[in-house]
Amino acid sequence: MTSTIMEVARAVGCSDAAIHRARHQGRLPEHIFTVNEQGKTCMIDLEEATKVVASIIGVRSSANMNGKGKDKEPPRRPPRREPDDDADDERALRAAGIVDKYQDARATREFYTAQKAELEYKQKAGQLVDKTELSTALFGVGRTFRDSLQQLRPRLAALLASERDEHRIDQIMQGEFDAMLEEVADALQRLAAGG
Repeated sequence: MTSTIMEVARAVGCSDAAIHRARHQGRLPEHIFTVNEQGKTCMIDLEEATKVVASIIGVRSSANMNGKGKDKEPPRRPPRREPDDDADDERALRAAGIVDKYQDARATREFYTAQKAELEYKQKAGQLVDKTELSTALFGVGRTFRDSLQQLRPRLAALLASERDEHRIDQIMQGEFDAMLEEVADALQRLAAGG
């Protein structure tokens, strides 16, 4: 069931504008957005969308969201610095290349976090399968096909040895080939169904 962007924002603890901004910047994967019957942009399942958005945008602490912790004293702020001191510090860090490296590292981390969230979503949605499991299953299907081919020659030899009519031979061969291919198709269908 789809959910509105506002519902997801409320669940994550951010504004809907933050979600729109993150989508516009390309930080949120497009697969979590959809259009409802009224033509409005909305999001996929609330739980999944909340996980993806929270991993990319961030989450407020539950104490702040629930109103808990009001009795506690607010955190103390460090002494105020003069604005020109901050500018000097930032200029020095930029000159050393530290700010750019930090921003690059953070952007890289956010990119891979989003990629990981997208892969986890696709795996849960059944769009991705484990390569080892698929390889094992395909090996089984290939083995079934090989066994069917190997059993075909002796079966056909016994059936066709006494036949003289071309039409009857063709019917027998067609029936055997169809049975073999149906067996392989059944194995592929079981694989597709997850069995």
